[in-house]
Amino acid sequence: MEQLPKHLIAHILIESAHQACWFLSRSFSEAKSHFDSEKSESKEDGVSFVQYRGHIYAKGNNVFHQVSLASSPWVSHFTPIRLPAKTAPADRIELRASHGSVFVLNRTHGTVYAWGCNTANKLGMLGPTVVTAPRAVRVQSKVSEIIPCDACTFFRAVSENTGSSDWFGAGDNDTGCLGLGHTRDVTHPTRVPWFSQISRVWSAWGSTFMRTDKGALLACGSNDYNTLGHGTESILGTVVPILTPVSLGFGRNGPSVTRVVRAFRATFIIVGRRCFVCGINDVGQLGQPSQRDISTPVELDFPVDDVASFARSTVFRTESQLIILAKPPDKANGDEMHSVTPTQLRLLSLPWAITRIIVGFNALFVKRADSVWLAWGADAVGQLGVGSCQELVSDWAEVKIDSEIESIYMVSGITVFRTVEGFFACGRNESSELGVGTTQPTVFIPMRVESMSELPPECPEVSWVESVDGRPTHRALASCYTSDDEAEDAASE
Repeated sequence: MEQLPKHLIAHILIESAHQACWFLSRSFSEAKSHFDSEKSESKEDGVSFVQYRGHIYAKGNNVFHQVSLASSPWVSHFTPIRLPAKTAPADRIELRASHGSVFVLNRTHGTVYAWGCNTANKLGMLGPTVVTAPRAVRVQSKVSEIIPCDACTFFRAVSENTGSSDWFGAGDNDTGCLGLGHTRDVTHPTRVPWFSQISRVWSAWGSTFMRTDKGALLACGSNDYNTLGHGTESILGTVVPILTPVSLGFGRNGPSVTRVVRAFRATFIIVGRRCFVCGINDVGQLGQPSQRDISTPVELDFPVDDVASFARSTVFRTESQLIILAKPPDKANGDEMHSVTPTQLRLLSLPWAITRIIVGFNALFVKRADSVWLAWGADAVGQLGVGSCQELVSDWAEVKIDSEIESIYMVSGITVFRTVEGFFACGRNESSELGVGTTQPTVFIPMRVESMSELPPECPEVSWVESVDGRPTHRALASCYTSDDEAEDAASE
């Protein structure tokens, strides 16, 4: 044992549940010191990574087999990730995980490996919907940056001689969101000719926004409800693709965009604390007088620190104040959450600082500065996870999960919480769709999701992903990685 290489000892011990193993011998103790000084750690999309001397280990979110072939949605111990090609200890490795996909970028050589969710071949490779082991992604140039999105991926290659950028795109392109001038899906990274001066890319909901080196904002893709904000009228309810990027009027003589948030039929362009909105506004949900669409970005008259939107409801956060805009109440559907009139701003001044907001089916979740999550809204089947079962929770109630919550996903009557220790679910469980090990028709206190075995009979165990939109067929995890547009469509009617 004393003669084992330090990296092999580290390989053994990182998978050990007993930290005392580090002190079994002098070699183990030295290996620990060396490991601690050289390792690098990162976490994205619920997956924790550790890198050490060219070796990669992962644990956590495993819905798309990001960590292992295990059927569990969560792997609690570090597991080695084996790449097709060996990496040297000195290689600079960068890991990206998003929307169920994982990418490994070897910055030293510019090579890329990927696995996980491969809906519409968004990993940049022609293959199954779920790729269970790392595969090489063939890009024509040396890659320096990867931007994984909900249904597509962008790869950036920077010339070492000129500093100019080449961008490549792959994945779902049926709205023209890759900016290639057509609407055919792209199975392998393809160069986007007019992206050479692009420095930042945001892509979601079939739309892509690009900030140029000079600060201008461009957009392409789906212009449904004028969500691209370029001023051209579209027919309500139809997708009008913009196949090549168009300018939105931001640039050298105006504000520089820091973030673009795409939501259901709406876009929020953030410039510091200034917020510009465009898209559907039929009930005033964008903070402007009711009209069908806002076709060019309009600035709100209040500062915005965060924004969350679902169906026809929008919540803005400005410091510890919430500004809520929502559709009129629909009493027939028990729609008590949406209790404000069109274009009216409902202000909630909270007694504590909040750092995050999430809007779902007639529900609102906020995260306090002390990391406690609170909920408010419809709770008829216990979907808020606050331990009650009542039509409406009108006072803030604490979510009953001891583990730190990282993300919250909602489908109709069901809520899934991704924590640092795994997935928890609550709400409607009439067909045991929560996968939490109980047949109770409703679950009021979130329970751990133990399995992803709730699959349609025609769906093989190994292929548990809907080919249409990349969502797991396990109904409780249905909205974890891509926005549930069908659910939001129904909720907005």
